[in-house]
Amino acid sequence: MKLNARLSPLLASSILTIGHHLHHSLNSNDPSSSSSFVVSAQPYADCGISTYYSSLLTNNNVIDIDTVARDAMHTLIKETHRNQLPYTSSRSSDVWDALIALDGDDSNGDGSSESVRLIYANTFVAAIPYDQGTCEYWNREHLWPRSRGIGNSGKDNTDIHHLRPSDCNINAARSNNYFGTCGTSRLFSECSSPAHLEAAFDTEKDSVTFLPPENRRGDVARAILYMDLRYDGDEDSTTTMDLVVSDCPESVVNGAGMG
Repeated sequence: MKLNARLSPLLASSILTIGHHLHHSLNSNDPSSSSSFVVSAQPYADCGISTYYSSLLTNNNVIDIDTVARDAMHTLIKETHRNQLPYTSSRSSDVWDALIALDGDDSNGDGSSESVRLIYANTFVAAIPYDQGTCEYWNREHLWPRSRGIGNSGKDNTDIHHLRPSDCNINAARSNNYFGTCGTSRLFSECSSPAHLEAAFDTEKDSVTFLPPENRRGDVARAILYMDLRYDGDEDSTTTMDLVVSDCPESVVNGAGMG
């Protein structure tokens, strides 16, 4: 079923901690060079928590997660989605650049990343080169699968909140499976753990579900909840569907459900 118009305390808490403050200007050097993808130190001026959520504050200057309306949260994150990155571009910053900046190893503390963390393998690999269709290097994983309502265009397709660097082979093994515990909707004998030879040891999968590494499950859950809240099918683009988190995702209209 569609999440209620009134958020539960748990869901509201999860949404409020998503950290919808990725409004950075991304700049990159030539992708064929070795490194140096820099996130600007000058984000939008209204991204402070108290400012960003000001429209949801009560008279006591707090956010009452028991009474925040779903529509208010949806409107807020939709109206502040100000920058749509191209999926791939040779002329400007794109999703590749964003993932290197946001999921990279900034051990130097200077904003540059020479390696990226792979979501299901739970390991770091060189940021450059990245995959160009050969599955030789890391590629980009849509946590909410394209085949479940995202498609190949629109803001939802390039929304960084649900995109992560991934091992190409594990990405293929996950396919469009729902996230969940192996053996819940299928026989436990169908389970494979790890989910792939290259996946983290605590992953597992069957023909329907895929379980990410334990220390990434919270990130995945918040991304899925965010996508349900952000995309209600009211975009100008006719390709953007109403994405729905459901206990029965196969029954969701247009196949846009996730468990």
